[in-house]
Amino acid sequence: MQRAGTAIVGERERVVGYTKGAVDDLNTHKLTWAALLGRWIEFAQSALALPGDAEGQSWRASVPAIIGLQALCMALKEVDELPADERALGVDRARILLDRHTAGLREAFGPGELPAMLEELVSDARGAIEAAEGMGG
Repeated sequence: MQRAGTAIVGERERVVGYTKGAVDDLNTHKLTWAALLGRWIEFAQSALALPGDAEGQSWRASVPAIIGLQALCMALKEVDELPADERALGVDRARILLDRHTAGLREAFGPGELPAMLEELVSDARGAIEAAEGMGG
């Protein structure tokens, strides 16, 4: 079974994927999070090369929120692995993080609409919360 997560890099997308069960001795869950962390570090480092103009500064300032929203989406895919009594708390925390990261994006880009790519990321995070709620979260 193939599972993949998406990491936004500037105006492009990179797919970070793995094949579950390909190597029985490896913990693919830990490897996936480690790979994602590596991609997020690369993404944060690449933001340093953005131009110093207003748009570049906005994108640079949005990096923590982008990484936070991507992590939120990935973590919510695993909410069903939590004990039932912890799922609702996990979903509540996810809502708080969604609000915090969305506010960070709005602060970075000012009034008006966010770039379409970021609106899509926020929408994906909302959808992940809704899906987690459907899992009994």
